[in-house]
Amino acid sequence: FFFFKQKTAYEISACLVGSEMCIRDRYISRKHHEDKVLAFEKGDLLFVFNFHATKSFEHYRIGTDSPHEHQIVLDTDDEYFGGHNRVKPAHSNKFPIIKDRWDNRNNYIQIYIPARSALVFRPLKD
Repeated sequence: FFFFKQKTAYEISACLVGSEMCIRDRYISRKHHEDKVLAFEKGDLLFVFNFHATKSFEHYRIGTDSPHEHQIVLDTDDEYFGGHNRVKPAHSNKFPIIKDRWDNRNNYIQIYIPARSALVFRPLKD
């Protein structure tokens, strides 16, 4: 039953069309084995994965070099992808930049990342 609710990689990638996925630049800013969180920047996008089976995180710091506020562009916990909509209220939120170094990046944002989910952010440039 669970398998059939999940979207394919093709359906997820269709949500990212035009999002600079072809740029080869990337920087892995967080690989936390205990938390099972992976975060990296590719082009202008910030990808955050929580592979933990049971643990969600509030106010989780994710480093970024972008000086701009961020907004969610993809949320695998959205019901469209078979998720539970735990992040949906934040889809229209702007995530402010905290100008303090974190994970060898110049700035960071603080996010809620549910267990077994991924979020993709884009900076909101003027």
